[in-house]
Amino acid sequence: MGILFISSSMTYQQQTSVPFLEKYLSFKPFERQLSQISFTYAGQTISIATSGYYKFVEFFMRKAAHFFIYLALGVFFCISLKN
Repeated sequence: MGILFISSSMTYQQQTSVPFLEKYLSFKPFERQLSQISFTYAGQTISIATSGYYKFVEFFMRKAAHFFIYLALGVFFCISLKN
């Protein structure tokens, strides 16, 4: 919960992982396959063409992080109710 609270209080610029991705994914793995994906999210088109490779990958990393953090919280909540 502490990590979630701290990360939620930070701005996007404070927690962006684009510099990390630029450093360690400079060879842009799966760029050709990912460039075929395009969808609308919150009224904006999300694709490599509109966002760039690193922001596109970061988008999925952030969504996956949200999913797994809340999944873990839900699992721990259920476990605490059983005991």
